[in-house]
Amino acid sequence: MSSTLLSLPTELLLAIIDAIQDQKSLLNLVLTCRLARLLAEPILYRSMVITAGSQAKCLADALSSQQRFNFVESLDLFPEYHKETDIEALTPTIGTMTHLRGLSMESSFANYQRWRYTSRRWRDLLQGYRLLFSEAARGIGLQNLETLTIHWAGNENRFWRLTDISSIFKLPALQRLTLSCAALLDDLAAHLTDLPAGTTPLTNLHLIECFVTPKAISAVLALPRALRSCHLGNLRHQEFHYPDEDHTEALAESYLHALCQQRQSLENLVWTDAREDDDEEDDGHDTDFHHNGDRSLSDFTQLRNLTLDGPCTTFFSILLSKHAAPRHVERLRLVRYAFTSSQIPSIPPASEFCRYLPALRNLDVILSNNENPTPEFHPHWSVEDFRETLQRLGGDFRFAGQGVEVVVSMETRGDRFISPYLFAEEVPRERVVYRCGEEGEVFDIPA
Repeated sequence: MSSTLLSLPTELLLAIIDAIQDQKSLLNLVLTCRLARLLAEPILYRSMVITAGSQAKCLADALSSQQRFNFVESLDLFPEYHKETDIEALTPTIGTMTHLRGLSMESSFANYQRWRYTSRRWRDLLQGYRLLFSEAARGIGLQNLETLTIHWAGNENRFWRLTDISSIFKLPALQRLTLSCAALLDDLAAHLTDLPAGTTPLTNLHLIECFVTPKAISAVLALPRALRSCHLGNLRHQEFHYPDEDHTEALAESYLHALCQQRQSLENLVWTDAREDDDEEDDGHDTDFHHNGDRSLSDFTQLRNLTLDGPCTTFFSILLSKHAAPRHVERLRLVRYAFTSSQIPSIPPASEFCRYLPALRNLDVILSNNENPTPEFHPHWSVEDFRETLQRLGGDFRFAGQGVEVVVSMETRGDRFISPYLFAEEVPRERVVYRCGEEGEVFDIPA
């Protein structure tokens, strides 16, 4: 059968090989004959996933052929905690992958409190990564890298210092950067002073559960020519874990001032904040955030999609105010926690949304909970009450007359994983339970 397959025209054979998703099948094909190896190897090595040290060593040995370095376009390093995780053998070869476009890196204990037991190994591995990125900043390796994802943990606590690998911001082709549990402290700014503002190609910056100081994020956000998507905010799930006792989180306005550097290009913003700012006065959302020349969300002329994850009390005050509201936002996503069948917390009246957000056409409400809020798990949960609660929400927006479609979803979790979601961890799924728009109401509430 293999000889019959290999007798096909080369273009057709390449299309068939490219459609093979199973790595083992590709490897078997490579071992068939020289022609199969020449055709299949570029596809076999194009996207590599490493979960154990033995795999890393095999790949490092295979890459002893100079030609194979050019085949690797995507590399995911996901060492498992309970397995042999010696992937240092592969680290020196990453910089030689001249066509590498995407790189994902996880520490084997990023979502677990095990850093104290593996800190020495982690320090050795981090030193190799630090050398990799510093050489890339000098033009040696990773010059075509477009996407970088790093999920790490620190030596002694939850956070790792981004200053140690600040050279990633000097990668010449980097467009999408995702970091989790990183500490962006004031000293990071000093490491970025040699980069002119508005010169890097970064378009997507997602800082998930990161500790960020205003000075650091201001320096980072000054670099991109045109940032289009940003995930930022105060800690959502790790709000009681700070890098050290000298650091506490800043006010939302401080981050907003830094974001204003990208006000002419930013299209998507995810803001997270677990804190309830009960001590701040609420004067009816008429606060003028342009006093003293300060800029606000109204200056974001391209902002179309906004997500508020958590109470975000301060941000709501900015969002629904006369002079500061982002008037171009078309879709607003609100993530709410600790909801009941009779109340969805922190949803202002529809009249306020329509007054300050004239372009709003979609309101998505995501109800998130670690436990399943149904009568089976919560005796006081009432499907009837929940249905009435959703009807009131939808009816409020219908009455406002702006044509806003309201979609309410419940986040379902297989396990109690929290963000960031690592390799092999189940990401929560959103199940639509209510939709209210031009075609009426649709319910799908779990019994």
